[in-house]
Amino acid sequence: MFARKRKIADQASRSVVLVIKTTNSHNYNPKEGDRITQIACVEMMNGNLTGKEFNAFINPNNQQLLTACGENYRQNLRQDEATALLSNVTNAPTFKDIQPLLLAFISHDPKTTIIVHQKKHALHFLRHELDAHGNNELVKFPMESMISKSAELSHQGLYHAGQYPAEINSNREKLSSTRTYYKFDDICKELNVSTRLRTGYSALQDATLLAKAERNRLTLVPADQQQAEVNRPLKK
Repeated sequence: MFARKRKIADQASRSVVLVIKTTNSHNYNPKEGDRITQIACVEMMNGNLTGKEFNAFINPNNQQLLTACGENYRQNLRQDEATALLSNVTNAPTFKDIQPLLLAFISHDPKTTIIVHQKKHALHFLRHELDAHGNNELVKFPMESMISKSAELSHQGLYHAGQYPAEINSNREKLSSTRTYYKFDDICKELNVSTRLRTGYSALQDATLLAKAERNRLTLVPADQQQAEVNRPLKK
């Protein structure tokens, strides 16, 4: 039995934690004009961070969106942070320019599992951007391997405290079994990852935090259950 579990765990070897940041001038709707401004990926092998990363700022190629981004940054960040972030986005390449590098990072291993926080949000924007540059590129992106660490997994109880060994719940408030969505900070807190320095405006920072949360979660989930997550069909 133990040998079988080890074999299953070895099969699910490579994961990429992906985080996007977007404009919000049209209620996070790319069909209405919103665009991706940052995209970051952190590689994991057998549940551990490898140190390999992909990080890109993306110019939405729209002055109105850039102006709105600047206002948003200034309202929520220190002046120097807001100025630097807006400069990074303004001087960045377009999504079309970074697309080959992104696809190469994610897709070089066909068995890669993509881990995101909100699958619907990520799929909505990525499908829009990739489709705009040709269906062949959309096919190359392994959408079917994308799993969410918020809504979808919470439905299956993987973030419910009752799923964890009793000893780690002794001094912890249990999460509700009826909860259907977990905020980013909730996931990190439940899995002992500090978000004290999180700004919420760095895709790479969030991807790293989510990868650490996934690493901690995998120490608590049996190997056969890990493989079940990888094999679960993508819900449309």
